[in-house]
Amino acid sequence: MKKFLALILAGVMVVSMSMMVFATKSFSEYTTAPEDLELLKTAGWFNGSNSDEDLISWGLSADVVKAYHEMFGGGSSSDSSSDSSSSSGGGEVVYDRGSEAEALAAEASGIPMATSIAASEENKSVGEYMNNAVVAAPGLENAVPVSQGGNVIINGEPSNQTFSVLKVLSGHTDAAKAQAAAIGGRVLNVARIDASVYFDTATVNFYMPGVTAGQNIQVYQYDYANGQWISVTVAEVREDHVVVDMTSLGVLAFFEVPAAE
Repeated sequence: MKKFLALILAGVMVVSMSMMVFATKSFSEYTTAPEDLELLKTAGWFNGSNSDEDLISWGLSADVVKAYHEMFGGGSSSDSSSDSSSSSGGGEVVYDRGSEAEALAAEASGIPMATSIAASEENKSVGEYMNNAVVAAPGLENAVPVSQGGNVIINGEPSNQTFSVLKVLSGHTDAAKAQAAAIGGRVLNVARIDASVYFDTATVNFYMPGVTAGQNIQVYQYDYANGQWISVTVAEVREDHVVVDMTSLGVLAFFEVPAAE
């Protein structure tokens, strides 16, 4: 468990930025010579510190500089905006320069570029992505991290299924806050749960560090059809774990509710 938290914290510290990197191809399909990329980074091209003419005078060919404009939408030439994220002439979506520079910085620290990009596509930090976790929800302070904390029981049988714990939209968080007010509790976290398996019932063990045995944890699932929260059965609450019986996939909100006096 300590290792789990350490990985999350490391990911959040290394990739605290919100990396909005959108592309129709992976970064590895775009890269050219590593020494060219290193020169671009050293020259400060990603933040517009040097002109294309400077880079060419340092040994990069005009074709290479043009190619990097198409890849990252950056540089300082007259035909490329300093914060461009528009499409190239070929119609492919190009990378945002600043975001790509941040991803490159993450790679330099030992995080593979593919991992950084995959995390950004889920709007997660690298730590969240690698640990199948949601540490923070939009508009929610002091969220309790949530991830899959053990094997899922599908239709009464143990399985090796992974249920993905994904980020939600800010509207879900707002709705959860309203539900918390209605039940007299506070929101611990909100996450979208997804999987690639059909089930009638699934008992899912969620790892939530800081939860204690006997704590009154209630879980609700958002019903899109009616725009309401539906109570979900909590099978068990123990140290750092909340076990939930689900009958369908969707957005779950975890609440702490004071015990009735």
